[in-house]
Amino acid sequence: MGSVFISKDDQASPFIYDIISNIPSKTSNFIEDIGELHRQEMEDIAPVGETEELSNLTVVISTGEFSVYVFSASGHFDPVVDGHEIMGVFNSPKQTAWWFWYLNNVLGGDYEVKYGTGNKTPPNDYPSEAMVIVDADVDARGEQYLNGILGE
Repeated sequence: MGSVFISKDDQASPFIYDIISNIPSKTSNFIEDIGELHRQEMEDIAPVGETEELSNLTVVISTGEFSVYVFSASGHFDPVVDGHEIMGVFNSPKQTAWWFWYLNNVLGGDYEVKYGTGNKTPPNDYPSEAMVIVDADVDARGEQYLNGILGE
């Protein structure tokens, strides 16, 4: 069994302290980089309606030193991602036509009449899809992060 003797005069300690002192800033940069990857992909695959709000208002915000939150600031982000009920009674073919035009062109959603669904649009969980798409890039950035910490 080998052993290592480290004294105050050794050359290893400054190297180790340097690595340890850089971990927080490198980790914070890594998390921000991963958040930006997800933001870009969500922006690219967001359903695009006439307003393009889901795409244009995609943001990444820091929620702590080592965490970020990626979402669209559009008011209809949750209804598109979760699906939503079609509210109200359509009294005329014009109201019906307007609603479906608005859903398809403004909200960026779609709707198929499915009996037994309670008139609910299907969810479009494109944020989860974005996570799957960027998975390989996240792994590559993780390797770069670890190599950067270890000085390789």
